[in-house]
Amino acid sequence: MRRPDRIWPLLWRVAGCVMLCLSGAAAIAQSPASSEALNTGPVPANAVISGNGWYCRVGFALIDGRCDPVKAPANAIVVGNGWRCMPGFAKDDDSCVRLVPPAYGYIQENDIKCIAGYALQRDGSCAQVIPPVNGVVVGNGWRCRDGFELSGELCVALVVPENGFIRGNSWFCRLGWHRLKDQCVRTTIPANARLKGDRWTCNPGFRQQGVTCVAVVAPANASIRGDDWSCNTGFRREDDRCVVVIAPANATVRGNDYVCNPGFRDDGDGGCAAFRAPANATVRGNSWTCNPGYVKTAADRCERIN
Repeated sequence: MRRPDRIWPLLWRVAGCVMLCLSGAAAIAQSPASSEALNTGPVPANAVISGNGWYCRVGFALIDGRCDPVKAPANAIVVGNGWRCMPGFAKDDDSCVRLVPPAYGYIQENDIKCIAGYALQRDGSCAQVIPPVNGVVVGNGWRCRDGFELSGELCVALVVPENGFIRGNSWFCRLGWHRLKDQCVRTTIPANARLKGDRWTCNPGFRQQGVTCVAVVAPANASIRGDDWSCNTGFRREDDRCVVVIAPANATVRGNDYVCNPGFRDDGDGGCAAFRAPANATVRGNSWTCNPGYVKTAADRCERIN
């Protein structure tokens, strides 16, 4: 049995952990779901500036540019910038109505569910699931037993051809055989190929040509990859050959092409031209973004968020 003088410190540590978790959750709840949730323009009361825009605090909703308090109806709770009905109630326009489960039904959060073996009907009742012959009840519905397939509303026995086998509610051909209509026919594997499932595929370095596998021929400065070839780093594909990538000034070869260095962008004529970021902006790679607290305007300037 634990001594009381050892239990209380443990409880205080647990309580501290709970408070940290709750404060972390509150901080997450205060943040917008994504940058798309940010608004620009005048900042109203009960709003928070974040990055290049603002959003309404938790418990307030954006209405005509204002952050107004969320008005939750009876039997509802405020969640984020809106509200939802409490468990056992369902939303009906702007109110929450109590859910009444039918016979063989129960309430789960804000919905009515039927117990296993019963299915929810359009009128809100739970009707017993009655499967056909060779059918079994599964959850709130039914399926055909293994070895049978659905045909309309009936379960009919599978007809399996020679060299076939049953798996669940369908049939498949043995390894080395493949399905052709309602039969299993032997798979003929050409030279330089291997069996893959119920078909064949060419080995690496070969490609399919009709019912044969022919060798892939790669040009200079290229490597064979699977059933094709690709140019090595520093070379680009041009027709059936690999030509060296020539990077212009202020650019770097990367892979099979070149990219402009940070602070430069493609000038549309095969070169990389320098660009300047406006005031209150930061260069990021080949573009620029406004600093936190500023928003980009149509004139490519960064203006402070009011």
